Amino acid sequence: MTFSEIISINDALVITGFSMLLVFVALIAISYILSGFKLLAAGQEKKNNNQVSSIGVTREADGPSANLVAEEEDLELIAVITASIAATLQTSTSNIVVRNITRIPQTTPLWGLVSRQQMTNK
Repeated sequence: MTFSEIISINDALVITGFSMLLVFVALIAISYILSGFKLLAAGQEKKNNNQVSSIGVTREADGPSANLVAEEEDLELIAVITASIAATLQTSTSNIVVRNITRIPQTTPLWGLVSRQQMTNK
């Protein structure tokens, strides 16, 4: 007895139609789940926009000329940080005020730093 003797063409079409319907229902469910994740991410972005970002920098100066150079470098650094935050938040720099810059200590392990350097050197 062969498989074609057991299932008729009508049965095969019904099975095919049901299978296709099941696949489309699963794809629609996945689409809704992904849309839900997008809404959750948008909610997180709104929370992040309300928070003030503070990034740290400390300078040591050796006299008045070093103060001028350090101040100029700090202003340049503030401009770069402000521009990068504006690009990340997709807004203009006039909407961002940098109030405080503080250095955050490095928490990445040594193997992570070496790996990152190797990836950028390739």
